Amino acid sequence: MAAPTLAKPGLAKGPCVTQCGHEDCAATRSMADSLCETCGKPIGYETRFYPRIQDFFSVARHLDHAACLKT
Repeated sequence: MAAPTLAKPGLAKGPCVTQCGHEDCAATRSMADSLCETCGKPIGYETRFYPRIQDFFSVARHLDHAACLKT
């Protein structure tokens, strides 16, 4: 599986620069703010990550930085 990234706010596929009412923007910001299950740091933007497969479609996201899983 390829590791996706989250586009930074203001980019074509990223969330709005300012807080807005768009559900997609809120979901992207939430994922970016999620803490990596391996290192405990935020997933962030423009950083490759993997969702935990069993939790991919759940509301509670469990994500890991791709780099953290390669060690």
